[in-house]
Amino acid sequence: MSLFSFHKKNIKSQETLGEKFRKLRLGKNWTLEVAAEKTKIAAHYLQSLEKSRYDDIPGEVYITNFIKVYEQKLGVEPGKCLEQYRLERHIIELKKHHRFLPEIGQSSFWEKILKPKNIKLAAICAIILVVLSYIILNVYQTVTPPKLTIFYPASDLEVSDPVIKVTGQSEKEALVTINNQEILLTENGKFEETISLRIGLNLLVISAKKRHGWENKIERHILVNTQKPVVKY
Repeated sequence: MSLFSFHKKNIKSQETLGEKFRKLRLGKNWTLEVAAEKTKIAAHYLQSLEKSRYDDIPGEVYITNFIKVYEQKLGVEPGKCLEQYRLERHIIELKKHHRFLPEIGQSSFWEKILKPKNIKLAAICAIILVVLSYIILNVYQTVTPPKLTIFYPASDLEVSDPVIKVTGQSEKEALVTINNQEILLTENGKFEETISLRIGLNLLVISAKKRHGWENKIERHILVNTQKPVVKY
């Protein structure tokens, strides 16, 4: 059985006011001419009502009055047809500004969207999107340089002792080096390494890198001055 199996379901379009009028008229075996005689409304106006061509009727007052008279003669509960007309009229006005809305009497937008083949296609696209997102996230996490923080020493530091401790923290899976010498990390990614410096200006390059990712570098300039300051009295 296929992973994506759907049962076809027929979705009925909602009956328009015009279709309702025509159905009721035919149920009484009335022609348009007979209906016009009983309602005292011209046959071509009744036809416009039945085809939802409201713009063919001169004015909103005429439309609402024609609907009230027609529903009364056809035996419809008063007010129901007028309520449906206002809803349809609202949709017509919306469609003038939004072309994707269906015409009155046509299959609705969602009927077309919710076809089994469209749902199946959407499901496949969603799965592909999830898989691609997972791959992209993993690639990003792999190549992104690890975080690197140096607690000590600060940059442009002057010291008198040529031996200092470099402390900091990175990600536990990162490879951390100081001047290309690998150092050990604790379980939470912290490190502490004793470094011997030479007299004068020293450059420390602390680097953190993942196996297949980019490198994160921080430099520290340390000046070692072993001469004690002369105090004059």
